[in-house]
Amino acid sequence: MTDELRHAFGWALTTVRATLPRMIREFGRGPDARLARLGKENELIQVGVRYRSWLGEASLGEGRAGNEPAELQLELSDAEQYRRVLTVSEGVARRGRAALELRLNEFSPLPVDQARFAFRQLSPAVGGRCDIEVAVIRAARLRQAIDALPRSAARWSIVGAVDASGEPGFRFATGSAGGGRRGIGRGAGLLLLVAVCVLVCVAWADRFSREADTLELRRTELIGFARGLRDADLGIERAELAMQAGPTSVPLDRVVEALRDLGLQAPEDLTIRTIQLEPPHALVIEGPEADAADSTAVTRLELPLGDET
Repeated sequence: MTDELRHAFGWALTTVRATLPRMIREFGRGPDARLARLGKENELIQVGVRYRSWLGEASLGEGRAGNEPAELQLELSDAEQYRRVLTVSEGVARRGRAALELRLNEFSPLPVDQARFAFRQLSPAVGGRCDIEVAVIRAARLRQAIDALPRSAARWSIVGAVDASGEPGFRFATGSAGGGRRGIGRGAGLLLLVAVCVLVCVAWADRFSREADTLELRRTELIGFARGLRDADLGIERAELAMQAGPTSVPLDRVVEALRDLGLQAPEDLTIRTIQLEPPHALVIEGPEADAADSTAVTRLELPLGDET
């Protein structure tokens, strides 16, 4: 399994496991590895046993006689490691060890041929960049640690930065007496792990599908509402422009023609006081009424100017 797939699967498993009850997370808990360190004389000192459930939940515990795990995990001290945090591109983090080996001379205080390293990603990629931490040790010290391993160790690993649950942050070397590789689960545990992952993925897919449908419906409603606001705003804008423009202008020949028609139709005693243009295309003529006692009484005539051709 490549580093990219291992990190992706580890993230998915950790995410799924965190949502489950503790009883399910620790189901099938059993001894997974003996944890040890090297003494002053390179003697092996066992410091505990890591237990792991079928879903990969790790925890520390006391070893029981006759039930010791076949794997041995040897932790190197922090004083033997040179650690440094690097900010690298997402492509470098994705390629992992192969990409970092080409840059070993940039972050290693030791000559390249004398150095061995391990790394871990500290944060997800943001803006195409992410932080990783590298730990460099002497190749000679790694060989000493491997030589100190007992022949009875069927599987072994040389690690650094072990946390409270016994999980290592760095793996400098791994191996097995028979050359076999260790799987993710054991027997029924693997089947249970696959079943749980499938059920969780199906549940999440259905949930996200329903949420996506709801969001799409809401998006359609908001688009329709925005279009209505836009049309209303355009209508208000047109009305304001019409009010600012005032009466509609018309050619002079239409006004003359309307006045000529008025001369043929109006009474002889008509006195014109005002002539004004009112929309839409109407000529309004006002004059005092001849028989009115009130001098403010006026005669109002509206002459249509006809449609514009």
